[in-house]
Amino acid sequence: MSNAPELELIYGALAEVDKKLGKIDEVLRELIYPVLSEIAVKYEDTNKELKKLNEILETYLGGIHRRLWEASL
Repeated sequence: MSNAPELELIYGALAEVDKKLGKIDEVLRELIYPVLSEIAVKYEDTNKELKKLNEILETYLGGIHRRLWEASL
């Protein structure tokens, strides 16, 4: 009783899976990864702008708070 035919089927199936995974990897590298990279760059730029806006708002609100506090004295 030899397992050779079953092993050949298993190896053949694994080779097919490997081919399909290779194709999936190609698609990811060519199409999806560049888009994700672009999104990450835009997110980083947006995050920097939001931090700047937050600093401006903190300064502005801090000034208002200080004036209100001074007025209450």
